[in-house]
Amino acid sequence: ATIALVERKEASQEALRATQTTEFLVRLFELADPGQRAATELTAKQVLDRGAQQLSGQLDQQPQVRSALLQTIGSVYMNLGLYDEAAPLLDESLQLRQTNKATTNDVVDSLNTLGKLHYYRGDYDISADFYRRAVSMLEQGRQLNTALHATTLNHQGESAATFGNYEEAIELHRRALVIRRKLFGENDAATGTSIQNLAGAQRRNGSLDEAELLYRQALSIHESVYGPDHPEVAVALSNLGLLMTDLERYPEAEPLLERALLIRRNVHGNQHPHTGNSLHNLSALLFRQGNYERAEPVFEESLALHIELFDEDHDAVAYGRNNLATLLLKTDRPVEAQDMYRKSLQSLRKRLGDEHPNTALIQGNFARAALANGAMDIALKNAAAAVRVLEEALPADHWRLAVIRGVHGAALMSKEHYRDAETELTASWNVLRDSHGMQAENTRQVASSLSELYRLTGNTEQQLRFDAERRPDGAAP
Repeated sequence: ATIALVERKEASQEALRATQTTEFLVRLFELADPGQRAATELTAKQVLDRGAQQLSGQLDQQPQVRSALLQTIGSVYMNLGLYDEAAPLLDESLQLRQTNKATTNDVVDSLNTLGKLHYYRGDYDISADFYRRAVSMLEQGRQLNTALHATTLNHQGESAATFGNYEEAIELHRRALVIRRKLFGENDAATGTSIQNLAGAQRRNGSLDEAELLYRQALSIHESVYGPDHPEVAVALSNLGLLMTDLERYPEAEPLLERALLIRRNVHGNQHPHTGNSLHNLSALLFRQGNYERAEPVFEESLALHIELFDEDHDAVAYGRNNLATLLLKTDRPVEAQDMYRKSLQSLRKRLGDEHPNTALIQGNFARAALANGAMDIALKNAAAAVRVLEEALPADHWRLAVIRGVHGAALMSKEHYRDAETELTASWNVLRDSHGMQAENTRQVASSLSELYRLTGNTEQQLRFDAERRPDGAAP
């Protein structure tokens, strides 16, 4: 009887809290006086600003209601890309929940939301700490294999991938997917998200065929659940489009990325981080297609937006600079490219450290620009350092490692270390040939380096072979 009484009391309190929370949110959309402009003309930010102002000094004697409202308003701010406005509300919500003996679920929800906020801001160490605390609370409360546990595992998987721990990320996403399939079935939004995030970890780890199957499955689920124009559909379209770009299947990539950008412009507007990400993705595709004239202004627009929304050292800014530098290098502006790569590399070293694979990839690109500028010693030093990190972080047959091996081989060749150059370039070419095909640009670039190497070493037969391989049609002149 006592247990039943406690349960009824908790249920009653929860119902009252939900009612009070709903009433407050409804009042946000009510007009203060008949002469005020229609509520439909207010922007979402104006509504949230009014709600945050009304909350100031209110409900101090009802901490559970106040914390729920702070969590709700802070989460909407975050989803609008207004991270500075979200942070103090979400921080206070967590503090109230911790000091007023809120349920484990409420505290974990706050920890997960703050983890996501710091992830979006690029504060990855802080984000990972929030996720660790969330998992620890669930384990202590023995609340495992629940929907909230799956959500937390999903967040931890994203965090692990950000730090370059791709195998760990794959395992975490698989665990989350098993739970969600058991709880919700296959055709559910949460299941689709887990499938999509598992695909992302597989893509980063180099398992491109498996990633494609998973991405297509996730897109199908999200379109079925949300309809064609939802932001989650835009995420699925973007991810599949990026994979098609990696695989140099550009005719498939372009409509996916353009549709994602259109959805995000319509939903978020032009000044939102997600819109900036879509611009970045589309500009990368245009560049890879060789449409440099169209790509450059889109690169610049995306970079300017990310600088406006974030600080100069945010990783989104670093990746934007990397892509713009690659375009500058491709259009015969190697001095500007090397300087842009240097700025990108400096930012990622601050954010992620020297041993992160993303830092190493951009260090390899910096080496490529140094090579184009005739700075052979700088090129060799940086290419060797990049290969060392990537060998530790990625599988031996990962195509991104192969690309940087190609840069390292070219740098070794420039210093007349021909035997070591042949080893690196041959390893690079073999992986890229198998993963991307003979006609892919990355494969042909390495074939060109091999042709030059064999010219320098007097091996005419091999020179002619790779001279043919580097041509778009693979045919001899």
